[in-house]
Amino acid sequence: MDKLQVSARFPNIKRNNLDEFKKLAAEMLEITKGEPGTLQYDYFLNSDETVCMVRETYTNSDAHMAHVAGMGDRLARLMELGGGLVDAEVFGSPSSAHIEAFADFKPTVYSYLQGL
Repeated sequence: MDKLQVSARFPNIKRNNLDEFKKLAAEMLEITKGEPGTLQYDYFLNSDETVCMVRETYTNSDAHMAHVAGMGDRLARLMELGGGLVDAEVFGSPSSAHIEAFADFKPTVYSYLQGL
């Protein structure tokens, strides 16, 4: 399975950072719309808007790595506004280059078993 799904959790958005977080997330969404290989890129907030989940799907590991590389300082700032290091989960079979590139994030990787 080449397709890669990613869930990224921004665990602690402070009230005074929320407006900037939302503005930056909207900017990142606009950039992502033009990226080849991106199939899904959705933001979700919990009820008190202190935690944000981003659900992403890419055609393969290379598409996800290109997305992150293109976000650069924006992603670093979003992490800062969102409470620090992102909790990440990866679903599928990431390439060895992908695993190495995201080792600092310590994502939990789930290998595909079955489905529709």
